[in-house]
Amino acid sequence: MRNNTFSLTALLVLFLFISSCNKFGSNALQLHELRGSTEVSELIHNNDENNLANFIFVRHAEKQTGDDPSLTEEGVLRAQTLSKILEKVSLKAIYSSDYNRTKETAFATAKAKKIATKIYNPRDLNGFANFLLETHKEGNILVVGHSNSTPTLINHLLQDAGLEQIPESQYDDLFILSKNKENQLELEHIKYGK
Repeated sequence: MRNNTFSLTALLVLFLFISSCNKFGSNALQLHELRGSTEVSELIHNNDENNLANFIFVRHAEKQTGDDPSLTEEGVLRAQTLSKILEKVSLKAIYSSDYNRTKETAFATAKAKKIATKIYNPRDLNGFANFLLETHKEGNILVVGHSNSTPTLINHLLQDAGLEQIPESQYDDLFILSKNKENQLELEHIKYGK
């Protein structure tokens, strides 16, 4: 009986440990609460010679209702917050799906960086993931997507299905996927805005 109790306790401890490790293959997901643009530039490793590329993913900001809605006032403020937290990050490209809410989320950052936003097809995320890895071997890239397409795109890049869809009412997720010289990927998760 004592051995069975010990075995059950050991299994429970192991299960709790594994459950608490939010892993994606060999890529640990780390959650950070964002405090300012300096922290983002530090997380993105702008000057880290070991990291070649950093892909920054956000879901569009708060939206109105209807077909192809624009951002709400709160959404416009979040888009401006995104631009502010990325002000110290040099961006090589900005991508958005071809919807008002995603293009408007990217707008403030694109304007501040003087970069034209490029459109991608959210219905071909595997193709877009391959395009990103082949085209952007270095530099920082911003991708604005949706509650379902953003995690799916990250999963394609990680070749793992561990990241779940973002809840419909949640707009404050920012993911940084860093690729190093050995083509290893590390994913970090940040909460930003109010």
